[in-house]
Amino acid sequence: MTTTPTAPQPLSLVDILRSRRQTKTEPALPDRAQRRAIRAAAGASLNDVALRCGVSNFAIRSWERPDGHTEPRGENRAAYKEALEEMEAFASELTLGGGHVVAGQHADSLR
Repeated sequence: MTTTPTAPQPLSLVDILRSRRQTKTEPALPDRAQRRAIRAAAGASLNDVALRCGVSNFAIRSWERPDGHTEPRGENRAAYKEALEEMEAFASELTLGGGHVVAGQHADSLR
């Protein structure tokens, strides 16, 4: 007896949407207050972070505001997460090295 291959059953729209949602996991970010604190501890300006992430100062400000309603998405989210990690590492270096951040600048650079 010969078996004929059966055509695959089409996925339902719900199945497609569920699979799409499961594959798009966005990297977790610190809360908004922590984001701003990380930037401040590193002595970075809004413009510094905006240039690093390829977005506007307004975008960074809105992602840090306690009452903000927007979150970075996609490539912007990944770039912002990397920038936060870089700033956090730099701030740790400053702390371990005995340097202090003064008005957005590393104190050693003021000498």
